[in-house]
Amino acid sequence: MSTSVDVSPSVACAIAVQKELAGGLTWTAPPTGSIAMTRADGGSTPTFAITQNGFSANSECTAACSFNYNECFLPTAYLEAYVGAESAAGSAGAEAGAGGTVGAAADGGSACPDVASVNVTCTYTSAGFCE
Repeated sequence: MSTSVDVSPSVACAIAVQKELAGGLTWTAPPTGSIAMTRADGGSTPTFAITQNGFSANSECTAACSFNYNECFLPTAYLEAYVGAESAAGSAGAEAGAGGTVGAAADGGSACPDVASVNVTCTYTSAGFCE
């Protein structure tokens, strides 16, 4: 069972941040200067290999999806923008000896993309639950 729901930028941001803090959002950036660093649109934004665990950010997902669903997933494009901001801030922070902080948020800014709304996919699965 699944559905999609549009959420506000603040809810999407809360989901992304909590997924990251819970270890449910991981990414690998391509090596600097690699072909993967150049997107098809000619930009130089890196393309990340991103995985997300649908069970992480449980209370934020419930706020977005309702209690009828136990997993939620953010769109890849949103996560690429979020991860790009996190990585850029993380690199700057690492150089300053502050690696491991929540990216731009540690500097008072936000790593969350500036969007009008985000379409979250809500799913229900019985995996991991006693029946």
